[in-house]
Amino acid sequence: MKKSDENTLESIARELYHDAQYIGTDGDDAVHFWSLYHQAVVVIDDEMETYELADTPLSTLGDWTEHTEAKRGEWDELLVADGGMAGVINTAMEAGA
Repeated sequence: MKKSDENTLESIARELYHDAQYIGTDGDDAVHFWSLYHQAVVVIDDEMETYELADTPLSTLGDWTEHTEAKRGEWDELLVADGGMAGVINTAMEAGA
């Protein structure tokens, strides 16, 4: 289930979590989606896995991105900024400009 069409992958992630939003592609080319409401991450690579932060030793999305980078290498693309949701919006607006 590699990243061939991000819209299709986002639709798959949203079937699990209605508010799933693309956050980035890690160093191993897996695509990550974040559900703020459920505090969960959907990771799509050759298969799909979900991780609710409450079930991990990680407590924030920032922790998740740092952990992923340590395990899978530098992110190819990451839309999460240090400024929280405002940073995400700002990064998305800059990308669209």
